[in-house]
Amino acid sequence: MSANSKKSMAFTFVLVVLGTAALVGGSKWLTILIPAAAFVWFAARPTLRTGRN
Repeated sequence: MSANSKKSMAFTFVLVVLGTAALVGGSKWLTILIPAAAFVWFAARPTLRTGRN
């Protein structure tokens, strides 16, 4: 597995954990989780676009 693939998997896992926390935590946690998820999404974008194909 390449390093870029590992990074993509890690960012995906973090986003899934944040989504699960949003479902379990309810609306109180959304004020924290939405900016955190946006930060992870924008941090992951350069990693997701790299590759040979």
